[in-house]
Amino acid sequence: MVAATLPLEVPEEERERAVKGFVEWLKGYRPNVQRIQYNGYRYTVNKVTAPHPTKKFQEEIDDLEYGAYRRYKRPFGDLSRADQQFVLRRALNESGDQSELHLIAQFLEYYFTNDDGVNRVRRVNISPRTCRGWNIESAPESIPH
Repeated sequence: MVAATLPLEVPEEERERAVKGFVEWLKGYRPNVQRIQYNGYRYTVNKVTAPHPTKKFQEEIDDLEYGAYRRYKRPFGDLSRADQQFVLRRALNESGDQSELHLIAQFLEYYFTNDDGVNRVRRVNISPRTCRGWNIESAPESIPH
């Protein structure tokens, strides 16, 4: 379901890798823990993590299924990508809850802060979570648009 939020040009293999990684992130999520973040200059303590989001996510998934049935009389998974994205956009627009626990926002944050997402946005294979620097002779490979 969350894979439908990714841009159309994201290949299926990358889409599957993003979903699997997000599921692993959820499994390892630890509530009520101080988050420490590196901003390029120093480490800072941002805030304490929220309660585990899976209960909230299940409610959101149920709402998306209801939205699919209400508009198309079919399950969300049976819809075309365009129809899935319509249901997702509508759910986001109708949501009064802008909390950090929103399933779609959390998935997109996960994707665009990991190697595949960063590489896709920058259109270059830099893999910031694994790359430890490079010189001009070993510049990263370009990603086709």
